[in-house]
Amino acid sequence: MGLPMRYPRLLTSLFVALVLITIPAAPARADAPTKGEMLERVDTMSTIADRASETADLALRGGVVDLIARHGDLNHSDADVVLDAIIGTVLALSEAGERSGVLGSPDVEVVYDSVLALMGSVDPQAKQALAKVAHYRTTAFETEDRMAQVESEVMAALLSSRQQTFEPNVERWRPLVEEYFPLDRVDEALSVMTCESEGDPDAKSRRSSASGLFQFLRRTWSIASAEAGFEGSSAFAAEANIASAAWLVDYSLANGDNAWQQWSCKP
Repeated sequence: MGLPMRYPRLLTSLFVALVLITIPAAPARADAPTKGEMLERVDTMSTIADRASETADLALRGGVVDLIARHGDLNHSDADVVLDAIIGTVLALSEAGERSGVLGSPDVEVVYDSVLALMGSVDPQAKQALAKVAHYRTTAFETEDRMAQVESEVMAALLSSRQQTFEPNVERWRPLVEEYFPLDRVDEALSVMTCESEGDPDAKSRRSSASGLFQFLRRTWSIASAEAGFEGSSAFAAEANIASAAWLVDYSLANGDNAWQQWSCKP
């Protein structure tokens, strides 16, 4: 028995996407892809990775619901309700234990994994559901790895030009970047900004909490913005984002690390 029938549309979309990414690449064009085309490719792979990750989560929950339905002689709707009740109880108990210092609060996905892994030894369908989840997760990870490679190609393309000028949407931030970064880091900073947000201060990642010109993750932002003198500022505030990026670069260098180690886009 497969997943509950409310999931077919997403699974169909994922299947089409997976077929597309397994088609061998066409011979290289005489003219290299533009930076815009490469960034669009990153965005496409991000969407595929998101869908694979979401489908893994759906398959994980669907496998547990199916397990409860079969062994409890319930329909899927009732099994879904039972699962929510069980998870609610587990989380309530674990939160009580966490407050007393006895237990840590697990992620729901970890609980689902544990249930399927435990039943997999005696229930072939549970083992099959777990294998399906692993397949989708692997697809998500592999796509994210390919996406990181393309991001590196984007950075190489950005830095290959001898003329260190950028798109107008990025160049408009040069004065602020020059105010907070040392002169020899300005073009590097603008390159990273181009790759991360294309100069859009309102940029928001669809797969994480990364926000603003330099795509700060929420936890990193809370630290860097405070250290840069912009505590309480929004990551979408351009000057605060630039100043915090400059502080983070200085912090990395002071610790003997690569200046841009905190970013996936590196000059």
